[in-house]
Amino acid sequence: MEAPLQETFPRALRDLEDKLVDIKRQVELLESQLQFESDLQQRIQRQMNNLLDSLLASHQYSGRQADRVTDLACEVRRLRDMEGPTASSGSPAQARSTEAGSSQARSGP
Repeated sequence: MEAPLQETFPRALRDLEDKLVDIKRQVELLESQLQFESDLQQRIQRQMNNLLDSLLASHQYSGRQADRVTDLACEVRRLRDMEGPTASSGSPAQARSTEAGSSQARSGP
């Protein structure tokens, strides 16, 4: 009876060792997977931050452009108001050329 027990014990020990090796491998794979997921999450977070920074810069640029357009529109209105009745005779360029022609006619060639 002792012989089978002596044979069974080393076999059971080897089986346990094999199971421990398998468990250790699985733990290492899980650690590797967790590290990969952590790295991926950090990369995604950096890309999202870069995208948000880019969108914010674009939005700010668009806002500045809109402010510039508003300023230019106000300037155009102010210039039209200054031109007075000549503005109704056509475009501002036509009005200026008409004014230039009439001033040359008055002063002579």
